[in-house]
Amino acid sequence: MYREVLSKYDVMTVGEGGVIEFNEVMKFIDEDRGELNTLYHSEHVDSWGRNKTDNSIYDSTNKDLVVLKKVFGKWDSLFANKGWNTVYFGNHDHSRMVSRFGNDQPAYRELSSKMLFTFLLTQRATPYLYWGDEIGMTNIRFKDVNEYNDLATRNTYNLLLKTDSIKAKRYLQSQAELSRDNSRTPMQWSAAPNAGFTTGTPWLTINPNYQTVNVDAAERDSSSILHFVRALNSLRTSRKDVLVYGRYTLLDKDNPAVYAYTREMSGKKFLILLNFTANKATVATGMDLTRAKLLLANYASPSINGELQPYEAMIWEL
Repeated sequence: MYREVLSKYDVMTVGEGGVIEFNEVMKFIDEDRGELNTLYHSEHVDSWGRNKTDNSIYDSTNKDLVVLKKVFGKWDSLFANKGWNTVYFGNHDHSRMVSRFGNDQPAYRELSSKMLFTFLLTQRATPYLYWGDEIGMTNIRFKDVNEYNDLATRNTYNLLLKTDSIKAKRYLQSQAELSRDNSRTPMQWSAAPNAGFTTGTPWLTINPNYQTVNVDAAERDSSSILHFVRALNSLRTSRKDVLVYGRYTLLDKDNPAVYAYTREMSGKKFLILLNFTANKATVATGMDLTRAKLLLANYASPSINGELQPYEAMIWEL
């Protein structure tokens, strides 16, 4: 494929590689082999919010940040000398980013979305941002199997129903959190009928929160997720020497609430602090921030004393 097609064009390729074993990945993207440039992996989404013995079942208690750190660190180290990594929280095959990895309750939807985007855009990898996440679109959480278009959801439910109605009910409840149809409802452009997406009949029900969660509202609000993502992207682009290519170093690795790490290159060093919880949390970085420069934060009054506010995110230049 590379020899006959890809090598003839100035293109970048990404493979959907969720089924490829970790120790086999470089066989596909080692640049010396002339195959693919990058690939998607799914270890982080498979390990977050799923039952440990049955990953078709949603388990809100199985959200271990220490495990998540290990997963991302493992993948970062794989590409220390060769190849290139990818990073994402949401796409067409997974439920909404803020509903799965953040908190889509009104008090925290914007804060946790901004925190998650801060992670994505400060990683040594190509970040993939899925449409709708930049305005904080959430899971729609269908309650009736007939509301789903996804054949995997419908078929699995109907098969379970034939043998075990209790398991079928539990599965359907889990799909409200895990189904990929959560991410396939139409884009919410405005508060107009059908979220301004169509004057016809959309393929899936539009999330009822479109009247407040939409692009028009986000554009008008200078503190919205959308404007924050633009600021993050601008920072990543202008400081790509550090934020794109710089070395990634994990700090306070066993902290169950805060994800802290540095990005460093050519004497320049950034510190990223992310609280993944709805509670205040402390972090031990061993660094004095009194002389550091705050580049971006999701709170108007950021913390500087080592105690982070719920879902707080900060980028410091040291």
